[in-house]
Amino acid sequence: MAVLSVVIRKKIVGMSYSSVYIRISHNSKTAYIKTKHKANFKSVDGLNVTAYNLLKLIQPTVDAYYGILANVDTSEMTVTEVKELLISHSADVSFSDYFDLFVEEMYKDGRDNQAENYINAFNSLKKFYFKESDIKKLFGRNINFIDLKTKLIEDWIYSLRHTNRAKQHYPTCIRAVFNAGLKHFNDYDTGDMRIKNNPFLKVKIPSATTPQKKSVDIEIINKILNAETFSRREELAKDIAKMIFYLAGINVADLYTLEKSNYQDFYLKYNRHKTKSTREDKSYFEIFVVPEIRPLFEKYKGNEKLFIFGEQYREGDNFTKAVNIGLASICKALKVPAVTSYTFRHSWATIAQNDCKASTEDVAFALNHASAHRVTESYIKKDFSPIDKLNRKVIRQLKTIKENRQ
Repeated sequence: MAVLSVVIRKKIVGMSYSSVYIRISHNSKTAYIKTKHKANFKSVDGLNVTAYNLLKLIQPTVDAYYGILANVDTSEMTVTEVKELLISHSADVSFSDYFDLFVEEMYKDGRDNQAENYINAFNSLKKFYFKESDIKKLFGRNINFIDLKTKLIEDWIYSLRHTNRAKQHYPTCIRAVFNAGLKHFNDYDTGDMRIKNNPFLKVKIPSATTPQKKSVDIEIINKILNAETFSRREELAKDIAKMIFYLAGINVADLYTLEKSNYQDFYLKYNRHKTKSTREDKSYFEIFVVPEIRPLFEKYKGNEKLFIFGEQYREGDNFTKAVNIGLASICKALKVPAVTSYTFRHSWATIAQNDCKASTEDVAFALNHASAHRVTESYIKKDFSPIDKLNRKVIRQLKTIKENRQ
């Protein structure tokens, strides 16, 4: 049977505090269940909690867990399965613990960006629930499913009313986790209902406010792509902006993650990083690399990955931030409206539709958005050549502006 211990997960330095966990040791593996308690340096010996008063508060939970384990054969279970068993049979099912499991699965599936969005949503809810503005003070605090009442959710959504997207996106994330928890913990066939409340039955989630268009005029795009640069960061930003625009609005995240195998015979063949794990077609995409930007492929040639910046920056977000800082510097020098890397994706789409008269469906296809005709498309082998033709038209529009200015 699994062995349970009351511990912290990292040593405490000075007068700081650390969250207390119940450690599960099973078949030479370990897992942790976070409690709502905290320990200081006087309460621990190494990583083990030794303070009597603290152990007295946690021991009933440990005893309850042992009671659950006594009635189940766990010999063939993994330590993660044991953890899920204990969480699911607790008197008050922890939403915080289940949220951690839910997000952990996202990370395993490669949905890092989506996982971060869910974490931001839960942090917002925790700030509201515990009335704390400092997220660091919320570390280790627990929310149970039963704590999520309809009025709480409605009041939280109301507090987000001045946001454009969070008022819709954050509650949608929390609802998705809550509904997944209902399926995970409740057995509707036997009537064993671990979670009996559902605040989202009566909650109306508002629609997001349509943001201002992020595209800029083609003249500004031309100025930025032909600007004189005065630092390596500005040079990188201008080069990446050109690659985005000349590759039909490719995402910075995709440039960062591309492997050498994705580049074959002057074609990029890859799965869009943001949505590859959520679409049946794995967001597969192909685009012809036009001669104008092939020198940049050599300039930024990587050792293991296709591009060197995929190796120089530890995380894609850091790379994106560096590009956007460089773009801000260029825009300031040119005295034009500030742009980000995403501006070039929006601008490509706008020029494709407004100047090249492409249909909205053609633009969506070129941007690798999910199709509204998913069933039909499952019957058809995709032909990506129309994207290359449209991309050439958009590039021609940019060159026309450049030639007219000379």
